[in-house]
Amino acid sequence: MKKRGQGLWSCGEVTIHVFLAAFSVTAAAAALSDSEAAVIQELKESLNIDDGTWNPMTDKCNWTGVNCDVPRSSVLGVLIADFNLSGTLPASVGNLTQLQAFDVRGNRITGPVPDFNGSVNLLYLLIDGNSFTSIPPTLFDFNPQLTYVSLDYNPHLSPWKIPNSLKTCSNLTYFSAVHCNLNGTFPAVFNDHNFPILNTLRLMSNHLSGKISLAQLPASLETLCISAGPREGHGDASAPAPCSEKHFY
Repeated sequence: MKKRGQGLWSCGEVTIHVFLAAFSVTAAAAALSDSEAAVIQELKESLNIDDGTWNPMTDKCNWTGVNCDVPRSSVLGVLIADFNLSGTLPASVGNLTQLQAFDVRGNRITGPVPDFNGSVNLLYLLIDGNSFTSIPPTLFDFNPQLTYVSLDYNPHLSPWKIPNSLKTCSNLTYFSAVHCNLNGTFPAVFNDHNFPILNTLRLMSNHLSGKISLAQLPASLETLCISAGPREGHGDASAPAPCSEKHFY
């Protein structure tokens, strides 16, 4: 069974193992910078985290789910899935400049999703299974290194569309936005030019409409989960159908 704050992430058929060796810390003289320590403290207060290790008198790099670099000067990972948390995320989490992984799945977090405008090294963003109310249109403007994004099951989100700026994340391999009030036509941004290594795309249980040109989707796609109609080259984004795996186009 996965423990809280663990770095093994299973989402459907895709299992991601974050290389915790890169996150692991050893004894070192340096301390977490004042600015990053303040962000983690604000996160604790905003989400009412009462985990025993989150003691303000101790090194924040020793708190469960907080992973720092070896000098303990920067936060690399915030992995607090299934912590039974409520509250909102402070905008300041976007100021963690070396953040690579942010996982808050399976909580009861509300309010807006931060735009992570200072987290230019972010690789993994997982916010599934919460009650967020809005996604900023600038969410993907500052994170060109993103490889894995999962926004599933946030039904209280205000209607939103995938911004065109997502195309700057050309290293994306997995994108999932299931049942999160996604609106409009099927996002044209998902094409072979923008995402040459995209493996999985999951957009079902939303309010998408229009036709899908399967021939224009990334050739690298192995799993496509979306409401779709007949697969003779075009699909209807408003008609239900199961996931398709390999050779769907």
